[in-house]
Amino acid sequence: MSLLSLPPEILVQVLQQLSVTSFLQCHAVCRGLKAVIDANEDHIFHFLIGFVSSSSPQQSLREYTLANPHLSLDDVENWKALCKKQSLLGDSWVGNGPSSLKRHTSTGERVFRLKVDEKAGLVISSAHNGGILVTDVNRAGVVLWSLDVDYLGILSESHIEYDNGFLAFNNPARNNTFEVWRRADHFEDSSPGIIDARQIAASESASLRHTTGDGSTRGHFKPWALLDPRSIDPGDAPTRAFRFVYPTFVAASARVAYFWDINSMTPSGIINIGDPHSRARRVTYLELSNRHFFVCWGGSLYVYLRPDVPGLDFEEERYHGGDQVYRLTSDSESWFGPWYVQLRRLAQQSKEELARNTRSMRRVPLMLSYQHTLKFDEFVAVHSLPDSSVVVAVTLGGTCMIISDFNAVARGKIQTRNAIIVVDIWSGSADSFRYISYDYENDRIAISTSRRVAVLKLVWKESELLADNEFRELSPMRRGSSYLDKVLVSEAVLPSQAHLSMGMLSCLQITDTRLWLTYRPDSDDVDEHGHAPLVANPLALTVFSVDMQGDKTMDHPHEEYLRC
Repeated sequence: MSLLSLPPEILVQVLQQLSVTSFLQCHAVCRGLKAVIDANEDHIFHFLIGFVSSSSPQQSLREYTLANPHLSLDDVENWKALCKKQSLLGDSWVGNGPSSLKRHTSTGERVFRLKVDEKAGLVISSAHNGGILVTDVNRAGVVLWSLDVDYLGILSESHIEYDNGFLAFNNPARNNTFEVWRRADHFEDSSPGIIDARQIAASESASLRHTTGDGSTRGHFKPWALLDPRSIDPGDAPTRAFRFVYPTFVAASARVAYFWDINSMTPSGIINIGDPHSRARRVTYLELSNRHFFVCWGGSLYVYLRPDVPGLDFEEERYHGGDQVYRLTSDSESWFGPWYVQLRRLAQQSKEELARNTRSMRRVPLMLSYQHTLKFDEFVAVHSLPDSSVVVAVTLGGTCMIISDFNAVARGKIQTRNAIIVVDIWSGSADSFRYISYDYENDRIAISTSRRVAVLKLVWKESELLADNEFRELSPMRRGSSYLDKVLVSEAVLPSQAHLSMGMLSCLQITDTRLWLTYRPDSDDVDEHGHAPLVANPLALTVFSVDMQGDKTMDHPHEEYLRC
């Protein structure tokens, strides 16, 4: 029976199961399929856009365009054109398409932390010498709003978190307290919670300093809350780390983690994470999912059930909110699964080669190994999907561990070693981890060490078999009804001596269309106006972005990737 003899509506459903690449190949080589595709083009491409972008099948093209102003979709007239544009953007991310390095000078030259809201066109940064700036993504030299050093303290370093229009940061000038500010255009009828006179005065001063002729408050923030862990436990030690994932803010000392709901601005729970009689341990990173709370603590990663989410249980009801449900140690062989990958080192390009290059991302060859060297290392960062289906942890030595189907792992239904991929980013004895960013909507992980910046693209494939628990063990590298098909790895191409200053990298963020990072530029580097930096300071960290252009068809070399 010929495939073409099927009713068109069934044939269309079959075609929708193909990847975008396979679909286009069918369109190019089979006249019969081409006729069916051409007759149902808009419907099919509307479905296929879900493979290359986070879109809903119910969204209209106009709704998608309005929801993604940062993607420059004004010239997109139909779903086919959108699908092509997003596919080309994906090519740029893996080194098969054009990309370029751009320097952003509006943020200054002593950047400590940065957060980017690409849809709103905002870059939020804190500085090594104090202060917070909000600048425009696309307009050079434009500062939209700021909190100055008089409020935050001279030579202070504020860690910042940003989500859903809320900006959270520690204020070094106000010991062991945290502030939450909200975008001015998000206030509407809402009123802030407990704030004090100093916040109000700082807000009024910032508004006057950044008054515009048209009265625009774009990029402006207003105080929303002042959070003090001592109001919950006056006798506890100072907090060492904090994390904000809307709508939850959490801060942790060596003994207790404190949770707040940002909408109601009230405490929502605590977890005892340390023994007060044990020797002090250093909390290095916190993470939140809808279900779990993650803590990086020395050589171990601890996972707890959140205390602030009602109705959580583990089927067998062995655990309750606040209980520890999982622990991963870096000196245990259990986390070395059957997939252990090392990234090959790429040759440093000369300035002449960089000048001719149209790609600021290039594919990295991989080495699959079954021989592992066990070593004790410190967990320094962890990220999780909101549903905890995938967890990514990194050690100080630059080892990245990707755990799939984490909920089943935490329940003990799958062994950790059968659900983990270990990717070794480390590239030499002088190399160490610096930063990680996880764009879970596009399944991309950016990791920086003191020598390189790598981007891992996780490619998942749907399988109805995986909906049946009987087949669970056949593909342990799974996420719901999908399995991990392959991992593509690319690396940012930076100026010839940039790797020497990557050790000073203070922040990294991956967004839909850009890879954002900070490093100290060489004297020969130039900004978007062609001006060289004047400051040769070890902390003269400038914001750069690798922009994925995805605007023309490029060649597609033989893929080198890890197939799972």
